[in-house]
Amino acid sequence: MTSPLSKPPAGPATPITELVVGDHIQAWTATTLYCSGIVELLDPDLGVLWVREDPIGARRLLDTEEHQIHHHRAPTSPLP
Repeated sequence: MTSPLSKPPAGPATPITELVVGDHIQAWTATTLYCSGIVELLDPDLGVLWVREDPIGARRLLDTEEHQIHHHRAPTSPLP
């Protein structure tokens, strides 16, 4: 899922070594939000992570050489 957001969050990308399973992230390619979701698996040696994408639940394999990964607060669910 791509988004028309114009730029990634301020500050440097989050190194894969600082991420843990369950973290909510945004993955950016230059000036486009590629996807956001919850980290399911990490392989820092290969520089890849699996993410369960919001809101559709698709799984994506992300390469940290191709995407800027930013730790992001999880979206809040609307109250009933």
